[in-house]
Formats: sequence, C-alpha cells, structure tokens
Amino acid sequence: MFINPSVSQRRFGLDHLDIIIPSTSGDDDGEDSDPPPTKRARTQGGQIAKGEDFWGKVDTYFAEMVQKHGRVLTGPEWREYVSVTGLFAHD
Repeated sequence: MFINPSVSQRRFGLDHLDIIIPSTSGDDDGEDSDPPPTKRARTQGGQIAKGEDFWGKVDTYFAEMVQKHGRVLTGPEWREYVSVTGLFAHD
C-alpha cells in the first residue's frame, strides 16, 4: 500500500481550508472607501509559535490520524483512508 506524499498533503489542505485560505474579517462590498495608505502599517514581527505554523499543523494532523487509525498502516482503517485519499489524486 502506497500513498503519494503530495496527495496526502493535498488531503490535509482540503480538510483544513481555513489554514490554506484565511478568512477575511469585516464586510467588503468591493468598493474602496479609503485611499490606500502611503506608508506600510507596522506589523507584529517575530516567529510563529511552535505548532502553529503550517508544517506544525500538518504534523499534528498526521499524529491525530495515527491515534484514530492506529499504528498498523496495513489495517482496515488506514486502507479506507488511503482509498478515499487516492480519489483526490485524480482531481
């Protein structure tokens, strides 16, 4: 049983669209009511907390999958996951 890593990462992305496409706050009616600022607004700098970055969330996702489906990758739970995930490879 083999699953392409890019397919499993695509599955993660589809299961977590909120990470891939962050929601925008406020109501945007498509009109620019304010002119663009002349200077860039200062943002908070620094590193993202461990586990809150994209790959940290991917690691957490797969750790949860191992908890849910077990450590035996040839078991029936994983076979179901791989067969469903394989469908995403043909999109």
